[in-house]
Order: sequence, then C-alpha cells, then structure tokens
Amino acid sequence: MFNSIRNWILGAQRTSCGEAGPPKLPTVSLLLSLDSYRDGGSISASFKDGHGVQRTLFFGIDLISRRQSQFEVRGYLSPVLEVYTLTQDVIRQTEVTTPNWTKSSTPISWREAELLLSQMAPMVDELISDYKWVHAEMRRVAAANGSEPEIITEVNSIQPST
Repeated sequence: MFNSIRNWILGAQRTSCGEAGPPKLPTVSLLLSLDSYRDGGSISASFKDGHGVQRTLFFGIDLISRRQSQFEVRGYLSPVLEVYTLTQDVIRQTEVTTPNWTKSSTPISWREAELLLSQMAPMVDELISDYKWVHAEMRRVAAANGSEPEIITEVNSIQPST
C-alpha cells in the first residue's frame, strides 16, 4: 500500500514495458469537504481515497493586477491534487513527539479533475455543508478547462498570496 501511495505522489508508476506512465487517479471513497477560499475565489474538494489517504483537489484562482489592491479574475490555474502526510517529529533531548504535516502537490489535467468530481457527485447531497455549490462550480470549471468563473469577475482590496 505504501508504494502505491508513494508512486501516485511522485507520479512514477511504471508500465509493463518499464516506461513511466501517467499516474493512476485515486478512487474517491468519502467526500470530506467543499471549500471556497478568501483569496479571491480558489475552490477545493477534500476527500479520502480507497487507501484512506486524505487528498484535496484544488483549483487556484488566476488573478491579474489591474490597479493597486484591485485584481481581475482570469479563470483558474491548472488543477492540483494535494496529499497531506502526517509524520511524527521526536525531540531527542525530551523524547517528546510532535505531529508534522507535509504537503505534496501533483498537477493533473482538467479531464482528470472531471473524473474525480464525477466520483464525488453522488456524495454531495449527503455532505453537511454550506458550500455544496462549490462542487457544481468545480465541475463547470473543469469542463471549461479553467475558464473564468461565472460568479466572480472582479476582486477589490485583496492582497495576492505569495
């Protein structure tokens, strides 16, 4: 199981010929959350895959600066599949363990994002959330290959994240 997760994270699955092939998409087993970010409109869907690994499908907003503190939305950046891994750091002097989360990101295609979102579709109605609209927006954006969002067209007075 560890190797299959590691291979997906690194995108290094091998075909029967020994050549690198595209990573296999995970199976969505549980939709955890749908979120909209306060950065101007980035959106995401978090889920557990068939191995119990928590992943986030993230569509970062693509902003361009127009004037000081004013930005225009151009659409979304290419989709990214994020994986958060929990490790334990041990302080040698005290032997106290502390949790440490590491994030790895794998770019995926809009078509792959559509496939993941279609797996989530039957789970959206059962999710307790005020952000169920995010799933429909993510499906629309993925089908349009990241086109400008319908709702947000201009964002005023925000600072871009670095």
